Amino acid sequence: MINLDIILALIDLILIFIGFLTVYNFLIYPVLLKFLSFIIPAQIQPDLKDKPDITFILAAFNEELLIEEAIKSILNSDYPTAKINIIIGSDGSTDKTNEILSKIAKSNSNIKFVELSRGGKNIVLNTIVPDAQTDIILFMDADVRLNVDTVSNLIKYFSNDNVGGVIASQKVVGDGTTVNAGSEGDSLYHRYEENIRINEAIIDSNVNSLGYLYAIRKEYFIPIPNNFVCDDLHNVYSVLRSKKRMLFACEAKAYEIRPKSLSNEYHRRVRAVAGGWATVVYHKELLNIFQFGITSFFIWSHKIFRWLSPVFMFALVITTIVGFFYNSSLIYIFAIPQLLLYSMALLGFIFEKMRFNISILRLFVFFVSMNYSSLLGLIRFIKKQQNAIWNREGFSD
Repeated sequence: MINLDIILALIDLILIFIGFLTVYNFLIYPVLLKFLSFIIPAQIQPDLKDKPDITFILAAFNEELLIEEAIKSILNSDYPTAKINIIIGSDGSTDKTNEILSKIAKSNSNIKFVELSRGGKNIVLNTIVPDAQTDIILFMDADVRLNVDTVSNLIKYFSNDNVGGVIASQKVVGDGTTVNAGSEGDSLYHRYEENIRINEAIIDSNVNSLGYLYAIRKEYFIPIPNNFVCDDLHNVYSVLRSKKRMLFACEAKAYEIRPKSLSNEYHRRVRAVAGGWATVVYHKELLNIFQFGITSFFIWSHKIFRWLSPVFMFALVITTIVGFFYNSSLIYIFAIPQLLLYSMALLGFIFEKMRFNISILRLFVFFVSMNYSSLLGLIRFIKKQQNAIWNREGFSD
């Protein structure tokens, strides 16, 4: 018979190990990055005077309410208009998107509109990117609006040949009136993520995607292999595979104006995580830390551990329950924070349905919802149910 002391010691070790895995990505990794950013400075000096020709790439589906203002936002930039080209692919739009784009393209020779049958965003990008005749291409969503200096603040980093891509900083605006767990949680989450991105880019490269607005050198664009991978993360990893740096420009602001809700953030994350797993598998050589060093470490820490966090959380719940039966000495250290987290999330969910505005509770709801959607995203990836066909809210069809 196994000695009870051995069982208790084993339970305590498992609790500590799973507890570490659970908090590593959210707490320990950001602190470690901050420390490394002080001791491994690797700043790239930008050049504002460098103004190469550039091409914006937009994929659209039923964006009649947003697409025209997106184009105006680009053309109102302080970047020389004559050096800006825009290529837009319509993925079988059924509203007035095609009519609007046809009219705009006829009045501006630097704007090209390509009408396609419904096939998904990845097919659209694979079709229109080869039409770009510039060395630098920028990917942008229709619900994004730019500051006057956004484009200049992205492009200035390409003066360094070691830079393969640059990601803009996202700010969630919504419609200016909608306030809920989805909008508040997403806004706070992006501020948290921004600090991670900044420090990753200082040390080496950003390994997370932000599909709303980013730029890469066209030579590193690899055709998107299938409808399973996430297009923006695929493009980021294509740059990293070439051992070029992917920077994060916090001064280049991209404003997302589409309203947020807990429901659409849930669906978006399920889709993004499923696509993210498929993308990592496709670029699996990046996980070899002996070949890609700090970049590989960032991907393991920032992406793999983040997507596995709901698995760790579930394992921690099970181990905690087992610890209760064996009266583990550490049980309350692990049980109380979990009880607080899930109780506050449940209370916040109830208040959300009752339309009570308690911000702190919304953050608990968003955190639990985010991890639950990550778990469903993992399941969706395993079942190969994800695709690149999206609707106006960004959900998969």
